[in-house]
Amino acid sequence: MRLKKLTDIELLPSVLDIKEVNHYLIQLINLLENDNTISKSQGAAEINNLISYQGYNEQGLNVESSQRILSWIRSNYDPNCKDSIEWNSANLANLNCSGVEEFINKRIENSDCDQEKDELKDCLKEIKKAKLQ
Repeated sequence: MRLKKLTDIELLPSVLDIKEVNHYLIQLINLLENDNTISKSQGAAEINNLISYQGYNEQGLNVESSQRILSWIRSNYDPNCKDSIEWNSANLANLNCSGVEEFINKRIENSDCDQEKDELKDCLKEIKKAKLQ
């Protein structure tokens, strides 16, 4: 199946293997990059929704889909939108590529918003906790 619109995600089984999740995440990023009608916070929420389709999985997302998501976040992160901060923080905690912690630390350093800083600090804790497991 090919994701041509956001509602196509609803047609997917509720649990996918990690290869399928990675495959559909890349398709979703392509869709988000080419559809100007999808808000940035809705896009971040849909990424998070699709990440959850992997269920419990120790392997995690692959580097390619992680890098694509990180690139999308860098371009679409809105520090003035609570939903963007919350959804993207959750997404960042699930990525397996270099640059994630650097992005988070720069956002913390440049932010004037305590809520954003707190969300991102919690995200860093989750990343460090996952590395220890």
